[in-house]
Amino acid sequence: MTIAKNATTEKNVGAYEAKMQLIDTNGVMSDWLRVSLRIVSLVTTETTSATADATATATANTTNATVQASVDESIGLKYAEELRKKLELEQKKAKLDKSLVVVAVQPNAKIEKIDKLGGVEISFSKKMRVRGEFQTMAKGGQVKLGRILGVVPVSEIIRVDVIAGDDNNKDKLDFSWQVESFTATRLRLQLKFEQPLFVSVGVERESLRVWLNQTYFIDEDQLPLANATSLMTQWIPKQYADAST
Repeated sequence: MTIAKNATTEKNVGAYEAKMQLIDTNGVMSDWLRVSLRIVSLVTTETTSATADATATATANTTNATVQASVDESIGLKYAEELRKKLELEQKKAKLDKSLVVVAVQPNAKIEKIDKLGGVEISFSKKMRVRGEFQTMAKGGQVKLGRILGVVPVSEIIRVDVIAGDDNNKDKLDFSWQVESFTATRLRLQLKFEQPLFVSVGVERESLRVWLNQTYFIDEDQLPLANATSLMTQWIPKQYADAST
């Protein structure tokens, strides 16, 4: 018995049982016979070769992909390292540039102290340009500041006012003042009250207000006095006629 070639497909592979009758040359039919058979898939050399080629191609593709991935990873790591070094250089340069930047800071003024004899100490946060003409300034006076600026009233350079704490005491607060000394870091004023024993004797003390013109009070870097501190106010302590009081 011959099995057709196309019967050996993958879907027909397996074991089978069949019944058949045999007829001899004289036409006599035999009894039913039970026959067992097995269909096995025949793999041709061509198929095996094609499978091998496909396997080889897949292996080659996998190898190429692995190699390419390694190359890509190597390039990526190299780029990342170059980028890291570039960022480090930029950060170092930024720090260096920052350290070289000189921030222009304006000088500040502050009333440090008012003593019991009318002495007023004003300090500066930076060294100021000292003008000799300011050493003689006094209330109601004038200052000669050269041919360009000419003669300038003291009240345009510095103003000193006493603010009454008690309205009933206003007529007893007349005073005069003058510059006692002017250095790079200090300005000392001397107040002279006509009736010092009436100053700050009530519940509300008197206060001193000093205004310095920024145009004339500049530091050694040519920066003017900060606007926020050009007007200063401070409480005046109880005053005495002289040091022995």
